[in-house]
Amino acid sequence: MRVLICGGNGQLGLALASKYYSSGAEVARFDKSLPEVSISFGSSFDTVRNTFFSGDISDMVCARDVFSSFRPDVVINCAAIVNADRCEVEKETAYKVNFLANNNLLSLAKSNGSKFVFISSYYIFDGSGRTYVESSIPNPLNYYGITKLLSEASTLQYDRGIVARMSKIFSLGYDKRNFISRAFHSFQNDGTVRAVVDQYNNPIDADTAAVSIASLVDSGFYGCCHIGGLDYVNNDEFARLFASSFGLDSSRILPVPTIDCKQDAPRPMNVELSIDLLLSMGVHIPRLEETFSLMRKKVSGL
Repeated sequence: MRVLICGGNGQLGLALASKYYSSGAEVARFDKSLPEVSISFGSSFDTVRNTFFSGDISDMVCARDVFSSFRPDVVINCAAIVNADRCEVEKETAYKVNFLANNNLLSLAKSNGSKFVFISSYYIFDGSGRTYVESSIPNPLNYYGITKLLSEASTLQYDRGIVARMSKIFSLGYDKRNFISRAFHSFQNDGTVRAVVDQYNNPIDADTAAVSIASLVDSGFYGCCHIGGLDYVNNDEFARLFASSFGLDSSRILPVPTIDCKQDAPRPMNVELSIDLLLSMGVHIPRLEETFSLMRKKVSGL
């Protein structure tokens, strides 16, 4: 199987490349920048050395050349501007990358007969409730969520399209920007960790997310499926679980309310993505304690 991963330098893209490469698939990563990784551990991660295409997914000529060269059976679009505040300020750029570029890739996937997976976000919901199923009515509060919802709609019009609607993704070793990676860096450098106390979600680590996406593809599923964790937490609780698992000083965690963060984009405050559909497919989703324990062993070399 030939798998093209767009946004292949991000944490989810790298986790997917590792998952597919270790299973024997032919993997190509497509990203605008050359590979850059903060922490590297584990033999499967170290072997992510397959084909790499450098280019802009919003450039149709470039994207077409990648498809012509690689001829993917599966296309997974992880590429996006995920900074909600930037999207709120740079709406034209966000629309181009998060929506128009996805349409480019989708069009090429249709022409090639490829399965197509779009990585969406819990930000399509307003967080006025708590638990959301796949059929819950979307109501994005910010422009990032709007662009994700637009791309969901176009992807679901394709009979070989899959929308993987994600909760918060975290990792160590793939990406410097996610909350846990930033927290780990602060702990290592005797810094403090600012953790929001009034935004709740059910986070999932990148490796488990990658396994979940691959399971959807392999099962022949088409449509929308939620991917998230089993634990519903705010960032303060999330950081304290992490600190406890790694034996770090939790007194350096500073709980803060959203209002003190002075963010340009409003956030959904309470979004738990129901993962009943995913669990019904037999996918194992670990608790946060289990995930952090595995991370600690990898980082310490045990």
